[in-house]
Amino acid sequence: MLLDLRVPALAAHPPGAPVVEIRRLNLDDGSSITLRSETTVSVDTRRIDSINRYERRSGRKVIAREDERRSLTWYTEVEIMTVVHDAGYRNIRIEPPAATPGENAHCFAVSARA
Repeated sequence: MLLDLRVPALAAHPPGAPVVEIRRLNLDDGSSITLRSETTVSVDTRRIDSINRYERRSGRKVIAREDERRSLTWYTEVEIMTVVHDAGYRNIRIEPPAATPGENAHCFAVSARA
């Protein structure tokens, strides 16, 4: 088994309150699509929760709306090695990551045999 993992940069420097971001794209037909994203980071539970709302508007009227919830849980090298070991794997090793993301996250891989 090979797991390619990362600890997000927000884990090292979590914001003190939810981060709210709003982006808007104006379309050729005069309508717009707006994304409202609210991200909460909990270092204690090692979790990042995001709530996203996409709205397409024509003037003040909402034509369509979609809501999305995403959660990300991260593990340190020691924690994931314990999880993998407890799942019955052996020869567990920390490896270099397959790819390096551009957001300053801490990346690593874990290899193990069943």
